[in-house]
Amino acid sequence: MAQIPQPTTQVTNVPKLSLVPLVIVNIGSGEIAFPVSSPTGAPRPIPEFFLPRNGSKEITVTTSGGNVKVNFFNSVPPGVSATAFQWEQSSVPAGNAVGRLRYSGCASCPASFTLEVTASSNDIVHASAKITLTASSGRPVMNSITANGGDNIEPRFEIRFQRSTFDTSDSQIVGTYASGLKYRLIPESNSQFTDGRMNVIVPRLEVDRAVKVALVNPFGSSGKTNVTLPQEGGIENPAFEQVNASGEFPDQAHVGDTFSVKHTNNGLLSGSGTDDIPIQPLATASACNQRDFIYQGASVSWLDDHNQPVTTPGPVTVAGQPPTNALLRSPFNKIRVSFTLNARFGDVFYQVLYRGVEVVGVCSDRVIR
Repeated sequence: MAQIPQPTTQVTNVPKLSLVPLVIVNIGSGEIAFPVSSPTGAPRPIPEFFLPRNGSKEITVTTSGGNVKVNFFNSVPPGVSATAFQWEQSSVPAGNAVGRLRYSGCASCPASFTLEVTASSNDIVHASAKITLTASSGRPVMNSITANGGDNIEPRFEIRFQRSTFDTSDSQIVGTYASGLKYRLIPESNSQFTDGRMNVIVPRLEVDRAVKVALVNPFGSSGKTNVTLPQEGGIENPAFEQVNASGEFPDQAHVGDTFSVKHTNNGLLSGSGTDDIPIQPLATASACNQRDFIYQGASVSWLDDHNQPVTTPGPVTVAGQPPTNALLRSPFNKIRVSFTLNARFGDVFYQVLYRGVEVVGVCSDRVIR
């Protein structure tokens, strides 16, 4: 006889079983998370986190797999207070479980140590993280930067910042110039750090006057704020001041000079020639925090009796000069002038003017490569 189907009795409170192995996927803090497992099984480098010595931070441990619940544990080496790290929940439903470990500060802890993390479910898995303690509490915050004295070559700026986010023991100020050069700026000794104010020189290292300034510490960067360095001499890249005409061929000229050269032709034929006029650079090598000079070019012209440019005596040109838009350096620190002086012209002067920008020599130990 056929049996009449009966309704199946529903069984409740049966644990959901999973055979997916438990894995710690990553360990994170703030906006940064480091993977600690690899699909291929290849080892990954131990993640490093920067935590404030005095302050709090949350560390997250993300897992996958497991069965029903994932339990979290941690251990620290001797010298680190066990109460500095506490789980918000020591047991979290499995699947994509996230354990949250609250760090509450540790004034007596060593500067660096290893934190061991354990997760258990149907398996037991381990991971490690390097913890480095800092004096700053988080990503630096720059509220403003304004001009505050100095001169055209070494202008001073005042930076106002959130006090707890910048400490000189682990933070720095970085100036990024138009060429991409990164330069570490040093706060002046009269800075008022307890008030969130510091003074810093932003030296002129290049011809371009635009510099991006940022505060940087192990937690990240404040973002770059644009500053504009002052102009030199009221207008950018001016010709240097003229000097009185001289009846003698000049000695080696100095940066900042202009000069005149006298030639005479009382003959029946035009005469031609060249003059090599050396220039004394401000520095002969890579100077550190010293005045330096970027050469930008030269011009030459005959002068009339009123020291005004005139072409009557004959052609005169700059035939050779140092590399432009570069630091003035030996052995290329001379200007070669080619000239032709028409017949029966008597005494006449030509004047050479050269242009450039005075800068500060770069300190190699303060350039961020």
